[in-house]
Amino acid sequence: MSLTTKIETPSITYEQPTGLYIDGKWVKGKEGKTFETINPSNEKPIVAVHEAGPDGMKSLHLRHPSEVFFTH
Repeated sequence: MSLTTKIETPSITYEQPTGLYIDGKWVKGKEGKTFETINPSNEKPIVAVHEAGPDGMKSLHLRHPSEVFFTH
């Protein structure tokens, strides 16, 4: 599965990210699972996006928040 998909609306067409935004990058979920997002107005699927469970998050080697955010 790609990390983007083309979305077409009556007024615009654009590339929608479908990955997980982690550490400044779009990545795929480690388990390879996805889930569909649903349009609430017509209950039709919009796009499938990558899913991250607890085990997958552990394997992404996330940095500690103190390394990412400035504190005063």
